[in-house]
Amino acid sequence: MISRSILISQVDADRQITNLNRFKLFYPEKRQFFLENGDLFDNFGFDGLRPFFSRQIGLSLNPNTWLYEPVRIQYGLRLSGKLDKDWRLGLMNIQTESNSEASLPTQNFSIFSLQRKVFSRSNISLQLINKESFGLDEKLHPNSSKFNRNLALEYNLASKNNNWTGKVLYMKSFSPKDSSDSFVQAANVTYQNTNWYLSWQHEYVGKNYNAEVGFIQRTGYYKINPFAGYYFYPKNPHSKIANRAVSINSVFYWNKQNLTDNETTLSYAVTYKNRSAFLISGANSFIKLQAPYDPTNQGIPNITLPAGFDSRWTYGLVNYISTPQKMLTYSLLGRYGGYYANGNLLTISGELGYRFQPYMSFGHV
Repeated sequence: MISRSILISQVDADRQITNLNRFKLFYPEKRQFFLENGDLFDNFGFDGLRPFFSRQIGLSLNPNTWLYEPVRIQYGLRLSGKLDKDWRLGLMNIQTESNSEASLPTQNFSIFSLQRKVFSRSNISLQLINKESFGLDEKLHPNSSKFNRNLALEYNLASKNNNWTGKVLYMKSFSPKDSSDSFVQAANVTYQNTNWYLSWQHEYVGKNYNAEVGFIQRTGYYKINPFAGYYFYPKNPHSKIANRAVSINSVFYWNKQNLTDNETTLSYAVTYKNRSAFLISGANSFIKLQAPYDPTNQGIPNITLPAGFDSRWTYGLVNYISTPQKMLTYSLLGRYGGYYANGNLLTISGELGYRFQPYMSFGHV
C-alpha cells in the first residue's frame, strides 16, 4: 500500500537536555509528515551514524550568529509504502525558502529509498540523498557546499528463529570538496538465546565523509564495540523477579595513529515480573582529545583542555524504572564519579507520569 503526504506547518517542543558531551545531541523527529513509514528513510546506519536525519530539514546555520535557526518550508511531498509483499518504496522532496537577512540560501532535499525483502525476515536497502543549495555563499557557509549527495547500501539480517540479527552497510558522500576518504563501512552482528546476549559492532568513517542531511557525530575514526551479557532465571516459580543479568560492554575509538577513546562498563540488572527494572553499573573511561574542549560547555576562562590532553576516570550509575502498566509511573537515575582531569560529575534526574484513562497521560521531567 502506497501512502501520499503533503507537509504543512507542525511545531512540537523538544525536551531540554544539558549537554556535557563533546558531540551534538540527537533529538527524535516529531513532525508527522516524517514519521509515517519513517523506517524507510531514517533507519539507515547506526546511532550517531545516520546518512539521513529529517531534523536537518527546516534548520540552517546562521553564519552571523553561529546558531541554528528555523527555515520556512515552501512545500514537502512524500510517497511511501509497499509495492508488493517483497518491495517497499520511499520518495521525498522538500523545498525551503531563503532568508537574505541571515544569508540562508534556498535549498532542495530529495530522498529515494528502496527496500527488498530477502530470505524469511531479512532485507536489502538502497538510499540516495541529494541536497542542493541555490545561491550559496561558501565563504559565509564554510561547512556547507552547493550540493551534497549520499549513497547508502545495507543488508539487514534477521534469522528465522530470531537468534541472529545484524547489519552490514556502505555509505559514500559526494560534494565539490575533497572526495578522498569520504566513505563509511560498518557492520554489527548479535546472537541471543535464553541465557546469552552477544554482539559485535565495528565502524570505519573516513575523515572527509560528509552527510549534510544526516546525523554524524564524528568522522575520521575506526571503532569496535564488543558486548556480552548473561541472564539468570529464578528457580522459584513464585519469585517476583523475572530475571537477573550481568553484562560487560567496551567501546574503542582509534584515529590512524593511536587510541583516542575507550569506555568499559560492567552492569548488573534486575527485571521484575511487574516489568519494573533496576540497574547498577560501573565504568572506566579514557579520552585523548583530538581538539580543544571545555568540559563545562560554559565558556569559562582557563578551563578549556588542549588537543592531545588525555585523562582516565571512573564513575557509577544507578537507575530504577517503575511498573509501566500502573496509573502513576516514574523513573530515577543517578550518576557520580570522575570527569576529565580532576573533575567530578554528579547527575540526578527523574521522570514522573500519570495516566487519566482513557483520556490522556501526563508526564514531567
